[in-house]
Amino acid sequence: MDELTTLLDRPTAMVLEGVEEALAALDLTGPVARALRSGLPEELCWPALEEVLEGFDAHDALRVTCTWPVLTVYGDDRAVAVDHAGARASCVFRVPVDAVSHAVHFAGGQFLVSWTTDGRARSNTLAFWNDRPDEVFAPEHTLGMRPYGSVIDGAFGFQFEAPDRSGRFEGERVLRPGGREGIGVRELQMGEGSRFWSAEVFQKAGDWTCHDAMTGERGVGGVFRTSTVTAKCRPAAWSRRSCTSRPPSRASKAAPR
Repeated sequence: MDELTTLLDRPTAMVLEGVEEALAALDLTGPVARALRSGLPEELCWPALEEVLEGFDAHDALRVTCTWPVLTVYGDDRAVAVDHAGARASCVFRVPVDAVSHAVHFAGGQFLVSWTTDGRARSNTLAFWNDRPDEVFAPEHTLGMRPYGSVIDGAFGFQFEAPDRSGRFEGERVLRPGGREGIGVRELQMGEGSRFWSAEVFQKAGDWTCHDAMTGERGVGGVFRTSTVTAKCRPAAWSRRSCTSRPPSRASKAAPR
């Protein structure tokens, strides 16, 4: 406070009179413990992502799509898939000069590049895989073929990689390199390692379907609603009354999370 007195003007210093006693009465054990456990906001960073970003031109308009834990960062003609450890893969590509939007999705070590020339289209309508750029096709499902933008565009980025890294779960099936299924409307996703759950962004009843994480086939749990979870399709660490996650008890540490 003595140092502040020399730095602040007199009215400000007078307002702070008595602050030392007020601060001395505070118990800082809790705040300090929380900071030690979770760290400071200034410490939150993703070094591998920062390195990838440095490789792009500063004037490039970057976009992202997710194949969690992989984030695909792409610009006008280049894409990089990065996870917690570093870049998984990268590619260069070219879309038609009259394309009004484009997206790049990482699946099984390859990139699905899509675009549209229709300014009224809600998503991209043509695509190719980066290792076979001459094979342009019209995907069967297209609504999810767009960059992440919000809960409506990309569902906050919660789409997952298959456990063996062979493809990308797109809501109803696993998209693998060379596949022409495209990406559909079931962009809201959850997972616990062996199973995925998906729902449409604009779902009304809150229905989620259970799928095998490797094949995309519907699981034995069938369908559940956000208010009533079927026992067969409910991870052990979830509440029965809602789908909010809760820490597993000491006795359930071996249960899937």
